[in-house]
Amino acid sequence: MKWFEVFDRTISLAARLFAVALGFAVGAVVAFELTDASVTIDEMSVPSDLANQGYTPSVVAHEILDEWANISTVATTTKRRQEISLGHGQVELSLPAVELSIGSIVDSFRSRLGFPQEHVRGGIVNTVSTDPKCANGCYTFLLDLDGPTPDHFSITEPKENINQLIREASRLAVEKLDPYLLANYYYASKPADEPNREQEVYRLVAVVLATKPSDDDTWAYTLLGAMLNKQERWPEAVSNFNNALAIDPHFAPALNSRCWAKAHIPGEVGDAIVDCRAALGFDPDSFETMDSLAFALEQNNQRGAAFDLIRCALRVEQRAPPAKRSGSVEQTYARLRLSAPNARSPEPTEAACKAITR
Repeated sequence: MKWFEVFDRTISLAARLFAVALGFAVGAVVAFELTDASVTIDEMSVPSDLANQGYTPSVVAHEILDEWANISTVATTTKRRQEISLGHGQVELSLPAVELSIGSIVDSFRSRLGFPQEHVRGGIVNTVSTDPKCANGCYTFLLDLDGPTPDHFSITEPKENINQLIREASRLAVEKLDPYLLANYYYASKPADEPNREQEVYRLVAVVLATKPSDDDTWAYTLLGAMLNKQERWPEAVSNFNNALAIDPHFAPALNSRCWAKAHIPGEVGDAIVDCRAALGFDPDSFETMDSLAFALEQNNQRGAAFDLIRCALRVEQRAPPAKRSGSVEQTYARLRLSAPNARSPEPTEAACKAITR
C-alpha cells in the first residue's frame, strides 16, 4: 500500500469519527431541549378598540413572547443558578441556553411529541374603576398559566399605557415560571433601562421567601444584601447576610459579601477580615473574596499584606476564563501599588498567599 493511500484512508476515518462525534453532540443538545419545558404564549383575546389600533390577539401574544425572549437572552448569558457567584454585589444566576437555531427547530416538534410545555393564555378587557388613573377607562390583563402549578393573575393599566400593560403582564408570567430568571435580568440589565429594578428584586425575593420550606432562602437573603451593598446601605446589607448565614453558615457568597459590607462600617473591619477568611476556607480560589479581604486589610492599616494579597488575587484571576474576570481586582491593585510599603518587593509565593488568607 502506497503512502498516499494510507494518508487518504486516515483522513477519511478522521472525517467519519468527527461526523459521528458531531452527531452525538447535536443529539444531546436536542434531547436536552426537548425535555426542558418550553413556553408557549397562546393568542390573547382583546377588545375591538385595541384590535383597531393593531393590537390583535396574535400581535399581543407575539409581544409577550418577545418580552420573554428579551429577558431570557440577557439572563442566560450567566451561569446556572445552582452555581451562584456573588462578589461585590455582582449576581450571576440563570438557566442554560443553546443556540436559537437549534432551539427553534426543537420547538417545532415539542407539541407533536408531547414533551413538557408551559402555556400562557388570557386576554384584555375594558375596565371601569374608581381609581383616578382610570378616569378615562382602564384595560385589565387576565392571564392563566397552565404549567406544573396552574395560576391566575391580572394587572390593570390606563388605556394610554397599553404597552406598559403588556410588558408588566409578560414579566408576571416570567416570574411565575421562574422568578430567578427575571431577578437575574434586573441585575444584568443597565439601570437606565430598568429604573424600577430595586422594587422588582424586593418583590421577586418575596416570592422565594413566601414558599416554605424553601432551599433558596439563603440565596434570597444574600441577593437582597448584595443589592444593598451596591447602594452602599451597609448595615441593612449586613442584616440580610446574617439571615442568610443563620440558615447556612457555610455559604461562602454571603460571607464574602458580608465581609465587603462590614469593611465599610467603622469598628467592624476586624469582623470583616474574619468573614473573608472564613469564605476563603470554603472557596480558596475566589479572587473576588481575596479582593474583599485586601480591602478589609487596607482599612485595617495592613497595606503591605493587602498589596501582597491582591497580587495573589491577580494570579488566580488570570487562570480564570476571560468572561469570569472582573475589573475590580485590577483597580484595587492599582490603588494599593501607590500606597503599599512593599510595592517594589518580589511577588509573594503561594505559601505566602495562603498565610494571608488564613
